Amino acid sequence: MLLLHILLFLLKLIGIVLLVILGLIVLILAIILLTPIRYRIGASKYQTIHAEGKVTWLFRLIEMVFKLDTGAEEGKRLHLSFRIAWLKLYDNQKPKEKRIKQKKTRKTKSKPESKQSEKVIQAKPEQPEAKVQPIKTEQAAEMKNEMPKAVHPERISSENPGNESAAKHEEKLIEGPKESAVEKILRLAKNAANKILSLIRGVFSLICSILGIPSKIMDGLEKLENFFTKLREKKEAFLAFYNETHNHQWFTAFWRRLKKLLLRILPRADRLYLHFGFEDPATTGQVLGGLSILYPICGEKMELCPEFNEEILEGEVKCHGRIRPVSLVIFAVKSFLNKQFFSMVKQFKVLLKGE
Repeated sequence: MLLLHILLFLLKLIGIVLLVILGLIVLILAIILLTPIRYRIGASKYQTIHAEGKVTWLFRLIEMVFKLDTGAEEGKRLHLSFRIAWLKLYDNQKPKEKRIKQKKTRKTKSKPESKQSEKVIQAKPEQPEAKVQPIKTEQAAEMKNEMPKAVHPERISSENPGNESAAKHEEKLIEGPKESAVEKILRLAKNAANKILSLIRGVFSLICSILGIPSKIMDGLEKLENFFTKLREKKEAFLAFYNETHNHQWFTAFWRRLKKLLLRILPRADRLYLHFGFEDPATTGQVLGGLSILYPICGEKMELCPEFNEEILEGEVKCHGRIRPVSLVIFAVKSFLNKQFFSMVKQFKVLLKGE
């Protein structure tokens, strides 16, 4: 009986553990599928063109930023960055910023060194000037013979311990205050994180080089070009394939689902401001009439300022949107995971081969 109780308890414990693991998997999948991918896009043109965009997912744990400014310096016009949590995997302006910081730290270190050396020089007592007395030629010759040889600097330092202590004091002043334990730990953690990031980048580049991704992209483009050439050659056969009853039903259902998906994905306008004018006032009026169609979509967020007296074009656009991964999964399952699609693919392959 005791063994039976122990066995039942173990089975119960295993069941609880499996249920907890299953619940965690379901929770993670629900978070991934139901958390929307949010994006914001903005662009403006006044004296210069400025554009920026941000894509975030999983409560901003994953973030991608894009910035463009034509008025900035040549190296800082385009900024791209990608991060996962606190790890920044890519930043095209990061190396330049590091160099600038290193130069600044070098300058700040050199300034206190120069100041301390000036202080040490000023602290030395002024020696009284010795009175110069005329020396006879015989005495001068004797003095030349009796003059000591050049003394090694190590010997001087051993003979004068006071000078050595002064030099050590100068070195301590130049080094500055010591790092605290917390600062040292933070510095070591930062160095470790940088090493891990460089390792991940190296592994990723190695995988790309091994798999030959650039060559595969070129091969894919060539295959796509061949596919379109075959489509042009067999235009009538493909039209007959499209107009077939089963295939036509699938295509109509596919376009209907795609429209619904695009309505969910397309951005919503936050602000649309346009100040425009052309050389011919009639052209300005025609453009104003064409753009007024957007008023029912944008509403009060849209502002149009036509200029009939001068030629000008400036404005600002801001919009945001979101994409739920679950809607993409539902679209893919309904469109591509059915018998009708697989049978259509087989017919299409046969048609491409020309059988």
